[in-house]
Amino acid sequence: MTSNEHLFSSPPLTSAKIKILLSNEKQKYQVIEKESSTSTPAAGWWETFGYPAVKDENDKFCRIKGYISCVKCFHTFIYSSNSGTTRFKQHAWKCSNGTSSITIESSNSSSTQSTLAQHGFKTSSTLREKDSKNIKKLCVQWICHDLRPFCTLEDVGFCALAQELIQIGHKYGVID
Repeated sequence: MTSNEHLFSSPPLTSAKIKILLSNEKQKYQVIEKESSTSTPAAGWWETFGYPAVKDENDKFCRIKGYISCVKCFHTFIYSSNSGTTRFKQHAWKCSNGTSSITIESSNSSSTQSTLAQHGFKTSSTLREKDSKNIKKLCVQWICHDLRPFCTLEDVGFCALAQELIQIGHKYGVID
């Protein structure tokens, strides 16, 4: 173990706890860059991720082993050298495609590129709180009844299916 790595023994941290700490305690917790390996270049999805780290007694950030975190939204995943990469790639794609406009800067001016929504394409809608709570309740019942992991709801395939069901419901109404 190198001096910049930190084993966290107590209290035990979870991915969710680390995300909250990264979001709320920025003076003590940060996402640090992945150490670059000269033998093999990093995969493209690594640009979205780094290692969560905690500040030690010497004011130095030390890696919290066993996790990686998104540098944009702080979503944290359990990680080891033999972890599969599908969920990391999916999150990197989802998080990097969340931007709605591009700012172009030059030496003498700055302009913002328009978005598709400004040209008549549909913008996303938000659900009423009652509908949102009902969907969450139904998802929890489904997850608990079938003993599925909650991360199933973040899967790209599930999100595409849910969006298609919303569009069908909008088009046809209630279907038996």
